[in-house]
Amino acid sequence: MRKFLKPTVRTSYSLPVTDSSLNPLAQSFDVNRNQTSSFNSQLMYAPHMSNSNNKFQTLPTLELSKFDGNILNWQAFLESYDTTIHSNPSLADSQKLNYLKALLQNEALTTVSGFTLTNLNYSKAIDLLQRFGQNKNKKITHTYMQTLLALSAPDSTVQSCRRFYDKSETLIRGLESLGQS
Repeated sequence: MRKFLKPTVRTSYSLPVTDSSLNPLAQSFDVNRNQTSSFNSQLMYAPHMSNSNNKFQTLPTLELSKFDGNILNWQAFLESYDTTIHSNPSLADSQKLNYLKALLQNEALTTVSGFTLTNLNYSKAIDLLQRFGQNKNKKITHTYMQTLLALSAPDSTVQSCRRFYDKSETLIRGLESLGQS
């Protein structure tokens, strides 16, 4: 039984091969190699791939909320504007001022309405709006507190309790964002 378990290894193989039988195989290999090369180059230059020279990816259109002068919306507007427009190095200051004016309404728009669309006027308009916001911080805190204290007590339904909770949490988060606790 031991002689049947002995491993045997064949070290050479001999197959009769002619040039005519290799020719279709070689052509098939060349076609596959060309297709692979073409596919690899398509991947290399695909538009969805990131380019090292391109710092910003194209994102879906984001609509910024407008600021109408309501002091409770000031901080959220300022953060959103700063992130998307003010800190964008690809925009000239005159373009930023144009965006700013397009996003302002009522009292806030009146604050910067005298500025023409020039690079120099952008920093002046931003400074004026920031002073507008700083002067409002005490008033914002007062408004949050008044609104919180004026919330009507919920009735015995779950929905009413949930609305009361959501409104009070929103106001408390607003106070916390102003440094009030």
